[in-house]
Amino acid sequence: MAEFVPVEPFDIIIFGVTGDLSRQKLLPALFHRYCDGQIDDSCRIIGVARGAMEDAAFLDMVHDSCALGVAD
Repeated sequence: MAEFVPVEPFDIIIFGVTGDLSRQKLLPALFHRYCDGQIDDSCRIIGVARGAMEDAAFLDMVHDSCALGVAD
């Protein structure tokens, strides 16, 4: 089994956060690393996109992206 090593606090900016790459790969990967204890609460993930989106709609999109493959 792989050892999960926490990383130093960081800030990451995802350009095109509403795009396919972000929804299918980046956001779920960051979520799973957070669940595994590799990403601290002090880390910031900043998303940038061209189009406007309400906060609630964005959070729903992120939830749906991260819920794929997660057992209830």
